[in-house]
Amino acid sequence: MFLQIVLSLFGGLQLLQPVAAHAVPLPPSVDPFYQPPPGFESRKPGEILRSRAIDIPSSVTGASRGHQLLYRSIDSHRNSDAVVTTIFAPSNEPCTEVLSLQTAYNSPATDCAPSYTLRSGTASLPEQDVIPMALKYGWCVSIPDFEGPRGAYTNGLQSGYATLDSIRALSRSGNVTGISSSAKFALAGGSGGAIGSEWALELMHEHAPEIEERLVGALLTALVPNVTSTFLSVDGTISSSLIPLSLLGLSKQSSSFADWLAGATTPNQTSSFFAATTSCADKFGTSFSFRSSKSFLRRTNAVLESVPQSTIEKVGLMGRHGRPSIPILVYKGTQDRVSPVVDTDRLVTEYRSCGVQIEYRKATNAGHSLAGSYGFVVGLPCRVDV
Repeated sequence: MFLQIVLSLFGGLQLLQPVAAHAVPLPPSVDPFYQPPPGFESRKPGEILRSRAIDIPSSVTGASRGHQLLYRSIDSHRNSDAVVTTIFAPSNEPCTEVLSLQTAYNSPATDCAPSYTLRSGTASLPEQDVIPMALKYGWCVSIPDFEGPRGAYTNGLQSGYATLDSIRALSRSGNVTGISSSAKFALAGGSGGAIGSEWALELMHEHAPEIEERLVGALLTALVPNVTSTFLSVDGTISSSLIPLSLLGLSKQSSSFADWLAGATTPNQTSSFFAATTSCADKFGTSFSFRSSKSFLRRTNAVLESVPQSTIEKVGLMGRHGRPSIPILVYKGTQDRVSPVVDTDRLVTEYRSCGVQIEYRKATNAGHSLAGSYGFVVGLPCRVDV
């Protein structure tokens, strides 16, 4: 039996048509659930457009029920967007504590969003084990597709807006999800997932100031504060696939960037390069690991050219759009080869100088993946202790 949802619109009540969940999930590119209803642009960010109950994947132990919400949001240009978040609850009791978990799905492919891959098993998520860990604490867990419907990977504005609007939607979802209207929220994310969490903290006062009193803290592991720095750091390494994945993600909401990228790509590599738009990060990574950018971009240090730098200045540098106002735990490996520790040092120092409450823990000799994962073991209990 499928659930119906009732939500407030300009003070009135509107009944939304429930959408059936498929036993075998459809990819977002063909699933009508992901398509916003006509006129959704007139709705406010965070308003629920559609909902459905879903089967609980075998990988998500400890959940008693699952739901998905399609909600109104905005992209990096403040154009209307419709984004999906997936919610798991540990029991049938009302949920008063919620973890918003931004996952490192790191993909410009529409069909690699966690709302689909969690259910279909078509891609692995580094934070897969965090979900049952949080459910054990009695928390509901929300996993938003914060890159948006077009997969704007590493676009911080897109990521932050979608994360904030997912919390707005969750706060209004009690009739569907059982989340209390007075529930408290914590943000968490590692590596690419920390992009959604950190940018949400920066953008909260500008975009969703009313949720500040609902947020109790944030856990950020393996932060990636500077996209350009990451490009230069991973070039030619095991993580070099992040360059095409990110360049394609950044091109999704910038026509000038997309035009530049089309001209910057080496002709005989175009097909394999753009395969990232249809292949999830874990699979695409195997074909681009240990590749120098000179093998797929026409010019040396092409990412330092004016067009990509103009976009990265707007959406790829943390610390430029506002100051977080809730307690944060940052966990970083000193031997991070994806995002140098000095970038996180600089961001933490800047925030502390502005009065931001940050606990900064460093894992000696730990790399990006280890610190990104172990940070949840160390930090999650701190963030859920509200």
